Amino acid sequence: MRRKHTYINTLILNIYAEIAISYATKAASKPSRRRYQMKKLALTAVLTFATVISAGHLSAQTALKDVAKVRDGIIFVGMAYEISERCDSINARLFRGLNYLQSLRSHARDLGYSEAEIDAYINDDAEKDRLEGIARRQLADLGVIRGDEATYCSVGRAQMDANTRVGWLLR
Repeated sequence: MRRKHTYINTLILNIYAEIAISYATKAASKPSRRRYQMKKLALTAVLTFATVISAGHLSAQTALKDVAKVRDGIIFVGMAYEISERCDSINARLFRGLNYLQSLRSHARDLGYSEAEIDAYINDDAEKDRLEGIARRQLADLGVIRGDEATYCSVGRAQMDANTRVGWLLR
């Protein structure tokens, strides 16, 4: 999204610059003081518009933690990992999980997030704890009882049978 907005903003700035130059050219046939005032007005208008667009664009970018596809995808991977760690008869599909995580990273890049922003989100310990808590609550809602391996196995099998995103990451 951000890249598209940047392109659109540049296009709009070019249009306003053309309009400003057009007005300045028309004013050139009048006395030089009038021409100077028009150029100054046109330049001020373009710079003001660029500042407003840039400020609006920067504030329009949402936090990566609020991008549902990325956030939920990480939670699904965490749930699958937790099930595979607690249930001996169910394994995680490691390559599928890694490819899925890479697709989430790619999605974030496509939305205009930089590698630095993505890495900061991935390495944020507070966010990791928050997502882990959400994953564990969702597992509990599905019937997992902490410390009871059989519940992890039954929830894992049910997820695989229903072909949910969590089940898709298990075998």
